[in-house]
Amino acid sequence: MIRKMLAALSFLYFSVAAMASCVCDMSEAGVTGDIVVIGQALPEFSVALSDGRVVTPETFAGRPAVIVFFSTECVDCRKELPVIQRLYEERGDAAGFVCISRAEGEGSVETYWHTHGLTLPYSAQTDREVFHLFARGTIPRVYVCDAEGTVRAAFATKVTNKKLKTELDNLIAKD
Repeated sequence: MIRKMLAALSFLYFSVAAMASCVCDMSEAGVTGDIVVIGQALPEFSVALSDGRVVTPETFAGRPAVIVFFSTECVDCRKELPVIQRLYEERGDAAGFVCISRAEGEGSVETYWHTHGLTLPYSAQTDREVFHLFARGTIPRVYVCDAEGTVRAAFATKVTNKKLKTELDNLIAKD
């Protein structure tokens, strides 16, 4: 009897821990969250990258871009970042890329990048100010923009390498 109770408590503990580890915000789960939608221009934003460069929508002028919002504590983000990394390695010369943390500081993002061998440009944001220019809830969130800064595709929670590559390749071919 005690074993069954311990097993049930263990299951419950790990289930809750798994949900809590995804900073996708259960408090925001009822919000659709889209502020920037397909066909709309990128909002004005400015973020400093880990190497000191500053990224704004104008940084991407003249070429397509992929903008990713993430948290290294989010289980879904951990699955998506390698997908984005592969695309960056394949298409980084033809398109701009930036990953922007949602309320996560430089230390933890830098450690995660180093530990997982990521080379994507990133900006660690300790708050949600930039994220809230794009959306209110749900990460990971990926925006694919054309050379004029118009959002042509947007993904929340999951995007396959094939789908993302197709969207980006269509924009690269237009240039």
